[in-house]
Amino acid sequence: MTKSPCRVATALALRDRLQACEEFVQSAAGQELLIVSATRMASDELARSLCAKSGGFFGIHRFSPGALAVELASPELALSAKSVLAGVAVEALAARAVQDCRENAVLDWFEPVATTPGFFRALASTLTDLRLNNIDRDRLGNAGPAGADLALLVVAYERYLTQARLADSAEIYRTAASVVLGDPYRYKDFPLLLLDVAPRTEIERAFIAALAKAAGPALAVCSPRDEKTVAFISQALTNEDVTVFGDGKQTRSFCYVDDLVAGILKLMDSSENDPVNIGNPHEMTIEGIARTIIKMTGSKSKIVYQELPTDDPKVRQPDITRARTLLGWEPKVPLEEGLVKTIDYFRKK
Repeated sequence: MTKSPCRVATALALRDRLQACEEFVQSAAGQELLIVSATRMASDELARSLCAKSGGFFGIHRFSPGALAVELASPELALSAKSVLAGVAVEALAARAVQDCRENAVLDWFEPVATTPGFFRALASTLTDLRLNNIDRDRLGNAGPAGADLALLVVAYERYLTQARLADSAEIYRTAASVVLGDPYRYKDFPLLLLDVAPRTEIERAFIAALAKAAGPALAVCSPRDEKTVAFISQALTNEDVTVFGDGKQTRSFCYVDDLVAGILKLMDSSENDPVNIGNPHEMTIEGIARTIIKMTGSKSKIVYQELPTDDPKVRQPDITRARTLLGWEPKVPLEEGLVKTIDYFRKK
């Protein structure tokens, strides 16, 4: 059986996005349905609205991405005698990592603030983001004093995770994605509705991609405010039409992630407290980036123009004068080089 493609519906107005959701659910009447929304409350409210209009629905499974990941991963984690790590327990483990590093006198950059109220919470969030984005510890360790300390803290944090048989959000999402792509999977071939789901990290995106791959017909509903680059690449690699809003003459500036991380670490290592723009000032039109990606992927995609959202900015170009003068930083990776690496990443997915 040929798998139905995952459609994407974008609208600035929430009522329009909800209307698209209702139409999709109606088209899947008589089938069990999986709804994944930014929050469980949002999917509950959608289900309540549908029931109020139709008199009732059965077989609607509702989750936030995190809650679904926990449900799918928990049985597999239990086989390894692992428990889910969440909430204040993450902060407690981060605190143990700090204590371990301080006892061994290896902290440098963070030592003066290691006992400051709120530090453990901020560190727990940072360690979680590093693991969710598969940041290489060796590269992190070579990224200045702050990066060196963070690399040591990641090692200590992961060691305690292993010793205590705990699974943090990164391991939970990884395990859940593996379960989704395995057999049996509870919701395999179910119609899938993604409501305002905006995964921000590499591992979260891999999980959402796995859900879409294992689903029957799927609809992703979201705001059009996000940058279009990822959509362009995905469309180009599958020879789909590439969507450009308006005439495509609005400009954007694209900064490769390695440059961005290097700039942020430079800022962390500085004593600067005022805002500093980190980005790439090289401007390019949306139509231009679309044509570049089509050419670089060897795609047969055509550009399709749609109505420009009323609040879409005409120009986005960061002024990095302060980053250059105060931090001695500026981006090094040219657009084409960054696109080669990004396109290769998407080809391997």
